[in-house]
Amino acid sequence: MAKPLLVDFFSSIDSYIESKSKVAVHLRFAHAETIIPFATLLQIPNYTNQFSSLTNLYSHDNNPWRGDLIAPMAANIQWEIYQHESNPKQILIRMLYNEIEVRFKHDCQPITPNSFFYDYQEIKRAYFNDLCI
Repeated sequence: MAKPLLVDFFSSIDSYIESKSKVAVHLRFAHAETIIPFATLLQIPNYTNQFSSLTNLYSHDNNPWRGDLIAPMAANIQWEIYQHESNPKQILIRMLYNEIEVRFKHDCQPITPNSFFYDYQEIKRAYFNDLCI
């Protein structure tokens, strides 16, 4: 369920860009059973990392992953789309996870160090292999 949702995020953004609309809102509603796999696919740093060895059984003591942190009550993942002010052809994306700015996965580079804004083409590049089904 996470891959089709990510494909839909990209399709929605592509449609928005092609439409040249100034304002758009695309909302999806889901439960934790969708949020958790989607957040995991996005590999949001400090939220979806798992550190336990493959040979160990996961336990509360050896694995920092917590479902209540990944999908608390009213969890949400939000991508905001911006047009770069000095380069109107550049589309920037910022992600909020439970109303907090977060970075995209580690191999996705922001427009400047320590920024929460990413070039849309960079996000597509970083997640392309995750979308191969």
